[in-house]
Amino acid sequence: MRSPRPDSPYLRARDEWDNRLMDLATSRYNWMLCATALLVLDALLCGALLWQAGRSKVVPYVVEVDRHGQAVAFGPAEVLEKPQERLYRYFLSVLIRDLRTVSADPQAQRRALSNAYAYLREPATSRANDYFRRHNPFDTERPSTTVQVTSVLQIADTTWQIQWTETSFSRDGRRLKEELWQAVVKTAWSPPTTSDALLSNPLGLFVQQLDWTRIRTTTDAAP
Repeated sequence: MRSPRPDSPYLRARDEWDNRLMDLATSRYNWMLCATALLVLDALLCGALLWQAGRSKVVPYVVEVDRHGQAVAFGPAEVLEKPQERLYRYFLSVLIRDLRTVSADPQAQRRALSNAYAYLREPATSRANDYFRRHNPFDTERPSTTVQVTSVLQIADTTWQIQWTETSFSRDGRRLKEELWQAVVKTAWSPPTTSDALLSNPLGLFVQQLDWTRIRTTTDAAP
């Protein structure tokens, strides 16, 4: 509230000047507050945009096709809260098959190992590395081996027992021996969050501990 106007013209002039300066100062202060608020808002928006841009979003779609390969239905896949037991059994069977198979084709062997390692975590990865350093699957003198998984049993919440049969063949196709093997693995589940992880390990199932042993040799080759 402005004070009453004085009688002296000099005082009135000074009062008018002071009032104008006060109005300018008040207006400047208000603009400074507004600019500061806008600057803070811009910083928050930029931070939110950077955070959102840094997040990788993977939305898998399921496409149903007919026998001719034509798409008949599609839509986003439902969120997989926890893999079903039958999926565990399947992927653990695939893991053992890819790890233990020895192929005469180097490209097929490399592809199988690459697929298997996508499901391994430490210390299971080191366990597999130690085994392959002692048993090189790319050795041309090594017999080829086929794997037939016979059982996958859950013995604890995250622990599974797998049994399989390995049949070895010489490079000329002669059957050498048949062995029964067993493995105990400990699993962990981590849903994929990137497109690369979704392609290599769509289930998000990982094997953290891996121990296998040969139970017996059931068939030996005839001399």
